[in-house]
Amino acid sequence: MNGLYPLWEASGHTLERNQAYVGTSHIQVGLGRKIQIGLRPIPFPFGSPNIHGRFGILTKEDFHLALQSEVMILLPGAGNSFASSNFKSRINNWAESYLVVPVALAASWQPLNWLQLNQTLTVMGVFGLSDPSARVTLGYFVNLELVPLRRHGFVVHLGEVGFWDHDFFVLGASYRLNFRGFELRLGYAYRRSVDGGQGAPMLSGSFRL
Repeated sequence: MNGLYPLWEASGHTLERNQAYVGTSHIQVGLGRKIQIGLRPIPFPFGSPNIHGRFGILTKEDFHLALQSEVMILLPGAGNSFASSNFKSRINNWAESYLVVPVALAASWQPLNWLQLNQTLTVMGVFGLSDPSARVTLGYFVNLELVPLRRHGFVVHLGEVGFWDHDFFVLGASYRLNFRGFELRLGYAYRRSVDGGQGAPMLSGSFRL
């Protein structure tokens, strides 16, 4: 339903009308007509209010394509907190505020019952609010999920942000448990940039209502 790596991973699936996804990583509501809105709650206390929407473009039995856009404001110091540092490396906002606008095209393909492939292509704009400036970054993430048992999934995460203006590369792995509407996801991601390497756990819990 959602990616595990903040901002750069999404999904081609959308909620049905009046369905809700409530969790630590996302809170989302389906509005019908393949449209949903939501927010990511964890960044709020760290000075990063945000809201996003997702629109289903194409839906087939085993293939889902959606467009997702988010608006996030980084208040002074927020970009340096652990909750929002994945938006862009090598940018410091201790004294400045920024507007972050990622627009993503996400595709989810399930060729087999035990195999799902998710791909996300994102164009992210970072705009200075107090000191006018703008940067645009391209990112591509792919995750491959194996589901050997009905309630258990194992996911490999791979991503690159920046390409010709290399920002960082991500490699990670996670485990997903589904049980009667409850989803638990935990994993570990390693991010490598020109400034060095950084490892971080990934964890989320949610209910689908």
